[in-house]
Amino acid sequence: MAQIRRRDFIAAAASTAVLSAEGTGRIVAIGDVHGDLDRFVDVLSMAGMVDDKQRWSGGKAQLIQLGDVTDRGS
Repeated sequence: MAQIRRRDFIAAAASTAVLSAEGTGRIVAIGDVHGDLDRFVDVLSMAGMVDDKQRWSGGKAQLIQLGDVTDRGS
């Protein structure tokens, strides 16, 4: 798999978000999850992106997750 430079990835992600946001009523950005699934689900719920059964309830909103999903170490 070819490696992509960090700045190229960020530039591509930013332009993709801007282009696809034109038809979107709402964009929700969430920072680094630090491997904490329960807190991540809490944040998604508070933002109205998932319902009480953890099903998508954000409609046409876009979710942008920044940072890593997992965390290092124990």
